[in-house]
Amino acid sequence: MPATSSIFAPRVLVAGGLGAFEAASILSLASWVMIVSGALCGQIADRTGRSDLILSVCLCCAMASLALLPQVGWAVPVSLLFSVLGVAPAGLIMALTGEAMAPQKRAFGMGVFLSVFFLLTGPAPALAGWLYDRTGDPFMPILLAIAMFGLALLTNFVFRVAQRTTR
Repeated sequence: MPATSSIFAPRVLVAGGLGAFEAASILSLASWVMIVSGALCGQIADRTGRSDLILSVCLCCAMASLALLPQVGWAVPVSLLFSVLGVAPAGLIMALTGEAMAPQKRAFGMGVFLSVFFLLTGPAPALAGWLYDRTGDPFMPILLAIAMFGLALLTNFVFRVAQRTTR
């Protein structure tokens, strides 16, 4: 899970009535599933050639599963849905940087990409904590995570439009 959701998801489940151990166990199970999902997503995208469709479906499912997280009765299926599809497209997103640059510029481009990536995502847990502290609502950081997934979806769309217009 992105740092924002993995830190605050247990709080959402506990606020919904689960015990701390039960909430942590559910999210631990989801974390173990994530280990496999990214590799499988890359394999499926390579074999089908439908990486944009897979990326879009995965990001939409991630946003939906995070939005449904407060429904404590659905905690296990929603967490598993997120773990299978929410984190899966990470490799697809990383592959876009190589697609955007000529081979002779990729090393430098990856350095720029990773610098910007960490500058933008590094503060997310602190911002999520600030939102939680200001509101006292454990779901506010989850809303931030949903917004970040939506931004990734929008950014991929803008990238593809820009890619088509420059060809």
